[in-house]
Amino acid sequence: MARTEGAGPTLAAAACGPAGGGPLPPPPDGRGTPAFALWCRRTLQRLHTKHGLEWFVCRLEREDVVVLDAVGSLPWVRRLPWVLPFETSLSYAVLQLGAPRLVRRLSDEPLFEHRRAELAHPVEGFVCLPLTTASGATLGTLLGFSGRTLPDDLADAMPDLELTAGMLAALLEQELLVAREIRRVRTAEQRAGTDPLTGLANRRVWDAALHHEEPRWAEHGTHSAVLVVDLDGLKEVNDSYGHSAGDALLRRTADVLSAHVRDLDLVARLGGDEFGVLLTETSAGEAEQARDRLVAALGDARIPASVGLALRRTAPSLAAAWHRADAAMYAEKAARSYRVRPLPQRPLPLVELPRPAVAALLRQVREHLGMEVAWVSQFRAPDQVFIEIDSALDLPLHAGSVLPLEGSYCQRIVAGDPACVLPDLEGIPSPFPPGVELGCYVGVSVRLPDGQLFGTLCAAAREPRSDLGPPAIAYLQGVAMAVATLLAPADQQDERRYRSLARLDRLFADGGPRMHFQPVIDLTTGRRVGQEALARFPDGAAADWFVAAEQVGQGERLETAAIARALGSLGSLDGWLSVNVSPGLLRSPQLGKLLADAPLDRIVLELTEHTPVDDYDRVEATLRPLRAAGLRLAVDDAGAGFASLRHVLQLLPDLLKLDVSLVRGISEDPVRQALAAALLSFAREFGAGIVAEGVEGVEDLDLLRALGVDLAQGYLLGRPRPLPALAGPA
Repeated sequence: MARTEGAGPTLAAAACGPAGGGPLPPPPDGRGTPAFALWCRRTLQRLHTKHGLEWFVCRLEREDVVVLDAVGSLPWVRRLPWVLPFETSLSYAVLQLGAPRLVRRLSDEPLFEHRRAELAHPVEGFVCLPLTTASGATLGTLLGFSGRTLPDDLADAMPDLELTAGMLAALLEQELLVAREIRRVRTAEQRAGTDPLTGLANRRVWDAALHHEEPRWAEHGTHSAVLVVDLDGLKEVNDSYGHSAGDALLRRTADVLSAHVRDLDLVARLGGDEFGVLLTETSAGEAEQARDRLVAALGDARIPASVGLALRRTAPSLAAAWHRADAAMYAEKAARSYRVRPLPQRPLPLVELPRPAVAALLRQVREHLGMEVAWVSQFRAPDQVFIEIDSALDLPLHAGSVLPLEGSYCQRIVAGDPACVLPDLEGIPSPFPPGVELGCYVGVSVRLPDGQLFGTLCAAAREPRSDLGPPAIAYLQGVAMAVATLLAPADQQDERRYRSLARLDRLFADGGPRMHFQPVIDLTTGRRVGQEALARFPDGAAADWFVAAEQVGQGERLETAAIARALGSLGSLDGWLSVNVSPGLLRSPQLGKLLADAPLDRIVLELTEHTPVDDYDRVEATLRPLRAAGLRLAVDDAGAGFASLRHVLQLLPDLLKLDVSLVRGISEDPVRQALAAALLSFAREFGAGIVAEGVEGVEDLDLLRALGVDLAQGYLLGRPRPLPALAGPA
């Protein structure tokens, strides 16, 4: 493919040339708009004014042509970026088939005799210039076409058009390089926001990654895709093997996913048993290959999972692609019947060791004792689990391997002995799988600081050893104390996690949180017009339960359980139902599933003051179709702080709920009265209603009514109660 020689100096000179005689100089990167986008738009407008024609700048992206910007009258110009197959484009004819760069009339060009039907629009004449960089890479094309024969004098403009294409190529190349570097840096930063169990990016990082990747499609036509991976039967694994097994399965899944993606891709734990993979700079074929590669890797690791894929190019946004991938994953899950399969190797143990430190200690044990393999195992009756191993031998054992305690060399330690020394294993049945031939063994108990027996620290070699006596045992016991010291914080943390998970399991087994409903009263008529659903738990404050659930990756599960239970009561309620919702759930596919069959005109979603929102645009985009169908949005805790004001300004809610700290004692406080009046006036300006929360005194109620507050709730008007107590006419 030909390109302009000496592009750099020539373009620099042309950029300084007179207006209209050459390309305009690149505009500054003002207001955060990429320089390429500004330069592209001005260039196309200039060409359209000077030469007529429909003008486009196209990016070559794998098997597609992505129209980044266009000037002309075609209706799809307003829906950029626009994608069409490369093989049916004019760009393909010029770059791959050798068509002339300038064709005044297609009927005069034999190459197009049979290609007219393939073109997306009627074309009679066109000019197509490659966007070729100084290194020879072709990034796209500058294309102009018309439904009529091109004028003769357009050939005279070709030098100017070639210079323009060269400048566009240089700017686009620079921005692509910068964008890639920014992505690398951001990906490194994102990995700092990790899920504590798996070490993957967390949900907040995932949301930010989708947000930051979206503009690259609009600006550069960069393809991306979303994979959703959901484990099959995690609950059954937890029930059958304990939460340590479920946690280990999640960690193994994270390891497999991370090992089979590129550096540019992001793997995140979205919550519970669901993972997301953001594939960047990828074609449809490459995304499908990535999916197949992950499916095969999960199968090889015997990890039962369902996988869904969606492409950005076929979705309105990356967030929409995520929702489509989630739907595809559930479709795959529904298409098969699952049963819990015993794992071929029991998963990693309860405690997540500080691996580098323990690995260094095991290496030291091997070298000091002259052994060939050393390991730390944990007793998880009826098994022992290898949680770290250092070996100079090629053994079929690794972290996560499980052997029965029955018949193992460690039985004496389980029985209470502090150590076990077997200098010659000849004639002693081996507990190891075939291929592990050992001649000697020594092991000592590992006890946590509270005296609890954790497992063993062991070393072995292929040949018998007659020198394994008290000095070796004393040395190993010293190292075992160091291992126990490293284990203690992780064990305590995991014990807290286990207690939280067990507590939540008991809650879910009992049907989830109970819902109480507090009436919302119309202060004009005195009648109940709606109610707020409030979660109640067997013990403790609701806020503490939600915080604890979030800390162990179960926040969304608990939130959806509460909302689902509240929605299940709609048939027994009059008026509307208000439920609390977090921004994370607002952006999750789970929200659509929860509300799929609900009468949206009877639902109010409450967003609280205490909940940060990182991306109002995405929240608003998610809510838009739901609100169009009748759902209402309320901002809770108004007047309690700055966050609620931001919620109001960004989302324009249907209801504004005055915080209890503003309502209580308002009849005696002119400052509270002034703030409430200001909020009431502000709400009326954009058509929102006002709900006063926490009304407990008659004087406060009278003052609120005098101010013109529409609705109220509080102990004076009705306490939160379960359904039977709430029953009755509104």
